[in-house]
Amino acid sequence: MKSLKITLFAILGMSLTSQAQSWTELEVNAGTYLVQGEMQITEVGANNINPALTVSLHTRAHNSNSFAFGGSISTFTMQGDFSDNSKEWLSGHEVSGMGFNAQASIRYIMTGRDDMRFMKGAFLTYIEGAAGAQMISFQTTYPPATGDNLSNTTLVRQTEVTPIATATLGMQYYIDYNWGVNMRLSGSATGSDQLDGVVGVTDTKDYIWMATVGVSYAF
Repeated sequence: MKSLKITLFAILGMSLTSQAQSWTELEVNAGTYLVQGEMQITEVGANNINPALTVSLHTRAHNSNSFAFGGSISTFTMQGDFSDNSKEWLSGHEVSGMGFNAQASIRYIMTGRDDMRFMKGAFLTYIEGAAGAQMISFQTTYPPATGDNLSNTTLVRQTEVTPIATATLGMQYYIDYNWGVNMRLSGSATGSDQLDGVVGVTDTKDYIWMATVGVSYAF
């Protein structure tokens, strides 16, 4: 929890110290969230995709059309029913819960920088690196062992705070000087092995893949 608070304060500080700059942008994005972990049928499985929501604030660096600094907060659901999993020893597990993360970030605008003088009709592409903390709170229902009574299910509730680092490829189109539309593709490495509700099956941590679309407002 302490690391999560530190990240939130860092995001706020970066935003406040950037108020003197010429360009600040608020973005709201929604989309899908996928965990790569023990419960996936394939190496990067597509089962049990969940919704996610991200709000971010970035400010253009002083005298620069290439770099922006800021941060984001994201929330997502952890809902999973693995009753049809081909790995029989995992079948019957159910996961439900919520999570959120807070990250400070730096964005490098790769193309479209010259169009920002006019904004309307500008199309930008950028890469973004971010780091912060993540908190998840969930419960996992484990099925009874073979031969046990069906009522012998096990319910485990857990809360965990871990670090997170994210890389993003983004695209942005400005409808006018203030409003824009966005698309983002992100991959995150976490310090958690519990994002899919199962821990200790492998020695690797879980990964997050996210695809979102949304709107932005510049002021």
